Amino acid sequence: MKTTSLLLAMLCVSVASAQTVHMVPSTAFPTIQSAINGAQSGDTILVAPGLYVENLDFLNKQLDLIGAGIDQSILDGNQSGACIAMVGDQSISRVEGFTIQNGSGYVFMTPGGPMSYGGGLFAGHNSTLFPQPIVRRCRFLNNTADIGGGIGNIFSALFTIEDCVFEGNSGAAISLFAGTPHIIRRCIIKNNDGGIGVSAWGGAQGALVEDCVLSGNVGQPSPSQGLFISTGAAVGIGAASITFRRCVFDGNTADRGPAVFKLGGAGGVATDLFEDCLFINNVANQDAIILHQGHGLEFRNCTFANNTTASAGG
Repeated sequence: MKTTSLLLAMLCVSVASAQTVHMVPSTAFPTIQSAINGAQSGDTILVAPGLYVENLDFLNKQLDLIGAGIDQSILDGNQSGACIAMVGDQSISRVEGFTIQNGSGYVFMTPGGPMSYGGGLFAGHNSTLFPQPIVRRCRFLNNTADIGGGIGNIFSALFTIEDCVFEGNSGAAISLFAGTPHIIRRCIIKNNDGGIGVSAWGGAQGALVEDCVLSGNVGQPSPSQGLFISTGAAVGIGAASITFRRCVFDGNTADRGPAVFKLGGAGGVATDLFEDCLFINNVANQDAIILHQGHGLEFRNCTFANNTTASAGG
């Protein structure tokens, strides 16, 4: 009765214009993937509390996938690929109310060999259009990938990520490639191997990040003069422009640039803005707390306190 009431409440709040609502589990749809298989674009799938060991493929459909809440509806990828893959040209799909854990990414073949993207959730396209996932009120836990342990994209899928928690992910909590800006709001990004990584074409606006906390993240190793030096524990930026507002960078650790590591790219004239942000308790083992190589960083009304560095720039 409690589960039924919860799902009915979710239906009233979240589903106003859907064509069809599919309930999981049910006789017709015992698994989430079976509901996706049976759904049409525009449908909504409501998932009851429980553990679902699945690797979902949205099958190029625009869907709303709604769980019962963090730590209620748990999607476990069993280290067998991305927990959720959105590959194709679907427009705005929504994922809300899940714990998404133990994903291992969507694999692409590259000139250097196979690379995995988006351990928890991957989105990408294969023509001139691209998916625009909306992810709200989810927890990404202990996912892994070469690029984007929690969330990753390729070919410019455009994300809106709000009210989520990223914890214990490797390959960065969020790693996004941008042609148009992503939106990240009110997220907690803590204790990951890498926080937010964004790169873009020609210095394009890569992301707007507001009211987020990035804490306890550890920099990922990157090659530097023949050695692997960890960089960008909280934020790594490559040839993109990012705006941060009212964010907290607390207790992040890396060899170089544990709070922010900016690497300029060819053709990029990208200036990043940090406004009303707090930088506290960050530790650089070899270099500065904030390190940029390329175009500029602008700080407005930011506070720096109790940061530790081996050289100037703390």
